[in-house]
Amino acid sequence: MFKWLKDLWHAKVSITIVHPASTGVISTATPRVVDDSRSNIARVRKSNFRFAEHSVTEEGRTRTYYYTEQYNGHSWYQVNGSWFSEKDRALRAHLQLVETGVIDCPVKVTTVLWEGLSPEETKTWVEVNMPLIKEE
Repeated sequence: MFKWLKDLWHAKVSITIVHPASTGVISTATPRVVDDSRSNIARVRKSNFRFAEHSVTEEGRTRTYYYTEQYNGHSWYQVNGSWFSEKDRALRAHLQLVETGVIDCPVKVTTVLWEGLSPEETKTWVEVNMPLIKEE
């Protein structure tokens, strides 16, 4: 009847039972429940781009913006130039990015003509540039 116990004794296997359990071990008397409802089929991601929307409520008015995010490493980042308030423009930009890898968006160039001048310096600058303005 206890042949398995006798064989275990002759195998010279030692079993050490420590009670109470050591740090980090949670002792329980109930069996562990395994979630079998989860699918064993792995998902395949074919792209690291996703289309997203962001709603902002300011002064009682809600604005919705659409943009594309790219997965880099361990989190999602917004793609520069993909932020639009019109959904159709954002969708076109997303499609273009997925197909070509680049968004063709207009580049805004800002030229600073003067900055931080005192009132007297500003008047002098305007007087110097006034003939150029009148010729155009």
